[in-house]
Amino acid sequence: MSVTIGHASIDENGKARGGAAGDQTGKEVCTRSWYAKGWNKVIRPKKASVAEKIAAAMEAACKNNNIGYDQNQRTTLYSQASAKNWNIAAITVKCECDCSSLVAVCVNAAGVKVSKDIYTGNEAAALKNTGEFEILTDSKYLTKDNYLKRGDILLCEGSHTAIALSNGSEATTKPEPASTSSGGDSEKTIWNYLKGKGLNDYAVAGIMGNLYAESGLKATNLQNSYEKKLGMDDKTYTAAVDSGAYGNFVKDSAGYGLAQWTYHTRKKALLDFAKAAKKSIGDLNMQLDFFWKEIQGYSAVMKELKKASSVLAASTAVLTGYEKPADQGLSVQAKRAEYGAKYFEKYATVTNANTSFPAVPFNVTVLISNLNYRSEGSMNGTVKGQIGKGTFTIVQVKNGWGKLKSGAGWISLDYVTKL
Repeated sequence: MSVTIGHASIDENGKARGGAAGDQTGKEVCTRSWYAKGWNKVIRPKKASVAEKIAAAMEAACKNNNIGYDQNQRTTLYSQASAKNWNIAAITVKCECDCSSLVAVCVNAAGVKVSKDIYTGNEAAALKNTGEFEILTDSKYLTKDNYLKRGDILLCEGSHTAIALSNGSEATTKPEPASTSSGGDSEKTIWNYLKGKGLNDYAVAGIMGNLYAESGLKATNLQNSYEKKLGMDDKTYTAAVDSGAYGNFVKDSAGYGLAQWTYHTRKKALLDFAKAAKKSIGDLNMQLDFFWKEIQGYSAVMKELKKASSVLAASTAVLTGYEKPADQGLSVQAKRAEYGAKYFEKYATVTNANTSFPAVPFNVTVLISNLNYRSEGSMNGTVKGQIGKGTFTIVQVKNGWGKLKSGAGWISLDYVTKL
């Protein structure tokens, strides 16, 4: 039996624009059997509860004949739904949508805030940036309906989008294979996820530097010293935990995953979380969800992250308050900040706000190796070269950037300490 999908299709005149408000035929917003549309992405909610709410919202829209199709009036449903606190069944005013604005309404009805301006060209990026979805591009999800799950969002970019309302014949309740990203490399996935939680660039970079130090940002990472002891590598250990063949995950004291969770209560919580999500223990997005839930309990760390004005400050807060390795000394703090600085340099869009430096000239010690110096005091400046750890003299300060006495260029003062 084919998967049932719900979507907004076409108006009563067989056109995209110009019809009367509301569903005049009962088919403008409707359910139908899955069909091969040329889908190129499936956008899957990471939480079963979100998936169910999205599907239920689509079903309510398909039953409410006050909701019709018209691209010219595509946001009127969004306005009506927002006014009804996203209770689609309660809408009594005739209004309109198109396929993508209907999906946006259903996502909001599931408690995930997205803009009314979503369209099929930006839908995947917009939903992924919420941190609540993963992007599936394997052909098995796109060319047939066997592996679809209720609440999946089907996307043919630039053309059409719909929502699955039932499960495919091969949809499983067992953990899915571990994935290291949801479309793109893991570091960008992690950066986008944490940014989606409202953290600034300093905080995100500080977290990522620590996760890199722990696991290399590899969600299936088994602590190296335990590979020989247990006779398993990352892949076989992950598979054995998923299948139940290895039953000592909680108490084996082996560090595992992005944060190298080790202590038995934390590993049990991670395992229970994965099982509840029906995900592999090594699934990146599951681990990010678990990390975010867990770190909320570290109130002092979260307080520092929310006000972070440098990578070093954010990184040190995570190091000393969350990861808590045996060695938390200055050299370790500097090294983890150095790792974080690489992600800041690569992905940050903010200008350094650090202004706690004395009148010029003054000397600083650079904390990291290979610190970029730029043609001007901003991330927009051209990278002219790099300097290593050492002492340098700053002769001008601008928006958290310092000009080198040598005249070579400007460096970010995030990665220095004043002398």
